[in-house]
Amino acid sequence: MARSLRILLIILAVLALVAIAALLLVDRERLVMLASERLEAETGARLTVQGDVALSLFPRLSLELDEATLAAPDDGPVLRAGNLGIGLAVLPLLRSSVEIDRLFLEDAELTRVADPAEARAAAADTTVGLSNAELDALYAARRAARRVDAGGAEALAAPLALNVGELSLRNVRLRTVDPGGETLSLVHLKHFTADGVNTAGRETPLQLLLSIPGTGDDPPTEVAAAGRLRTDLAGGRVALSALSVTVTGLTTEPLEVTLSGDVNLTRQAGDFEVSLAVADTRGEGTVRYAALESPMIDASLELNRFTPALFALAGPEAAGETPDSADELPYDALRAMDTAASLAIGEVQLGAHRLTDVRATLRALEGRVTLSEVSGELHGGKIGLAATLDAHYAPATLESRGAVSELDLGRALGALESPVDGSGTASLTWDVNSRGDGSEALVEALTGPVTLRTAAVTVKDLSVQREFCQVVALANGDKLSQPFPDDTAFEALEADIALGGGRARLERLVATLPGIGLAGRGELALLAGDFTATIGGGLQPALGEFDPACAVDERLLALTFPVACAGNLAGEPKDWCALDAEAVIEDALKNEARKKL
Repeated sequence: MARSLRILLIILAVLALVAIAALLLVDRERLVMLASERLEAETGARLTVQGDVALSLFPRLSLELDEATLAAPDDGPVLRAGNLGIGLAVLPLLRSSVEIDRLFLEDAELTRVADPAEARAAAADTTVGLSNAELDALYAARRAARRVDAGGAEALAAPLALNVGELSLRNVRLRTVDPGGETLSLVHLKHFTADGVNTAGRETPLQLLLSIPGTGDDPPTEVAAAGRLRTDLAGGRVALSALSVTVTGLTTEPLEVTLSGDVNLTRQAGDFEVSLAVADTRGEGTVRYAALESPMIDASLELNRFTPALFALAGPEAAGETPDSADELPYDALRAMDTAASLAIGEVQLGAHRLTDVRATLRALEGRVTLSEVSGELHGGKIGLAATLDAHYAPATLESRGAVSELDLGRALGALESPVDGSGTASLTWDVNSRGDGSEALVEALTGPVTLRTAAVTVKDLSVQREFCQVVALANGDKLSQPFPDDTAFEALEADIALGGGRARLERLVATLPGIGLAGRGELALLAGDFTATIGGGLQPALGEFDPACAVDERLLALTFPVACAGNLAGEPKDWCALDAEAVIEDALKNEARKKL
């Protein structure tokens, strides 16, 4: 009985397939019409076919269309497909109904006409060279583009308004054009697959690979992603349980990102838990992306070390833009950012200097980048600062104030590979500002005060007392006979510096060491590193304790020992300064002659 029933069911199934095949072979145009009606009912999109229509029964019942056009409602995006395949559920056909269980798209182009405000915001290839009025218009256009109607959310939701067993897209170009048809942006979707696409909140696995062409000789940016999502179209939400993303082209090493969270389709906003990795950098935290809000990106991240890949948070425009010269400011990137971030970074390498345990709050909008509450450790000392780089207009302006306390001079000099070797601690404070279009211009235009205070400073391989005692012995008509220490230990050393005109002016230098007091002024060219200084040394009786020939009497206590310094910071320290012995002896003889007269 069971075997007979099984045979009967097989016969009925074969007869049904034959009947369906006959129906399809006789009326393909009607089938296309039914499929088009179904698509329009579910998504609002209108399907037209200019090419051939092919039908197949195995391995599934499917309809393949060449040169098909799919137009979204309300002047939305238009899709032109080289090949569009639609898989059909068999049983609903018996009821003169069409249900799509597979959608395949290949060699297609999706063209979207940008809103006028969006088109104006995207029209400029670069913001460099624009006048203030033109920049104001650009910023206004970008703000207006963000306030596009909720139709934007409908456009996002349209591709999800399907119940399809399998969705497959290959070689699809997503092009945005202005109302005149000029291309504003292009994204190449190399492939996208999703199984069990639905709007009822059931889990859908997906994979995609897309490419964004670079400008000029820049390589393209490629994004590969795989994960699972749940779409609740009625609630206007998409939930990402886990999405793994690999980005190449933005940084020298691939950027690996894992996302999980919720997307609000109506507000075009998403809140995500994020972990990232690039080379040996690791990080995790939260990121909120809101297309219609400011900031567009709001992040709170902890990283083991800083990486330029963080600029990817501001979008491909900010991360991928490269100035023509290494010294030029990245104006386009700075002006594209609308980002807020709270950062905790284990290590930041700034040239030769390594900062650790860094905390910072960042806000960037329309070219104004503000760093506040910046703290960390630098060469054993504590650093705290605030800074604002304002590139809203050109040239950019810079303001910074802060302090470093208890800096280890030995570690700092070692990091700089300075020819001067020493030890001790230093504290710096500064309140400076500048303006310019590049890093060198900003350094050249720095103005403001800098103060230096130190403690327990020792300069190695330099004996200041020996140099002074040689002159004293010469004035006394005697010779030195005792060994001197190889290093110089300062009891106090402090300086007040004024920046301006591309130079650092040493307005006050005060230093004391056993037997000698120093005071002087000088000047340093910030970029070239050339400097000059004039220092006056006053003797104290304690100097005679180093050598009997170095005894200081009243006539020497009244003298100022001139030290002339000149050179370049990259030169040899032993060649920087010289004590003018002839001038000292001449002054001593003059004073002696006055006393005798």
